[in-house]
Amino acid sequence: MNKKLLISLILIFASCATLWWWLAADKNPVNMIPAKSKAVVRLSAETFAQPLVAHNLTSLTGFPEIKNGDKDTYFFITPNEYFGAVLTLENASEFDTDLPKNVTHT
Repeated sequence: MNKKLLISLILIFASCATLWWWLAADKNPVNMIPAKSKAVVRLSAETFAQPLVAHNLTSLTGFPEIKNGDKDTYFFITPNEYFGAVLTLENASEFDTDLPKNVTHT
C-alpha cells in the first residue's frame, strides 16, 4: 500500500510541476490569437507609437490607452465578432485599473 501511495504522490507532483512550468513559460503573443479569427491586424511599435493611431484604436475598441513599449500589438475579431487584443504590457495592473467598468476582460 505504501508503494502505491508513493508512486501516486510522485505522479501528482510531476503533473503539477509540468503544469506549473507550462503555464509560467513565456508565451509568444501570436499563439494567443484565436485560430478562427475573422481578421487580425498587427501594428508595429513604430506605428502604434503615433498618437493618432493609439487614439483611434482607443475610440474603436473601448480599451484604455495602451503603453506597449517596443513590442508589436495584435488586434483581432473573433468568430462571434468581438474585438480582442494581444500584447505585452509594461504594467498590467495599471491597464486593469484603466479599463472601463462595462468592458469584460479575462
